[in-house]
Amino acid sequence: MILFSFKPRKRSVRTGYLFCPNCRRRTPGEMFVMTSRFYLLGFIPTGSVSESKSFLGCRQCGESFEEDGDWAFDFGDHIEPLLWDCRSCGEMNTNDRFHCRQCGKHI
Repeated sequence: MILFSFKPRKRSVRTGYLFCPNCRRRTPGEMFVMTSRFYLLGFIPTGSVSESKSFLGCRQCGESFEEDGDWAFDFGDHIEPLLWDCRSCGEMNTNDRFHCRQCGKHI
């Protein structure tokens, strides 16, 4: 019985558009999952040890961001940004903003 262990493994989930905080604009990107450790028995996958994390990657600049981060990524198939509610005052903001236009709070 041969057991192999590989370090982080990236698996693409889907492609779409997101607002990249690095580029400061809406760009094409992808949603992917990183599995910390993956085991194989010969060439048969037997599972992963640690939890997988979801990330969003910008295809313009190449940066990756955690999906549950503090940015309004608005990932999806739509090119135009959607609206988001400010958690403090409830103001509707477009997804290209990082601060609420009414109260100024960072999202």
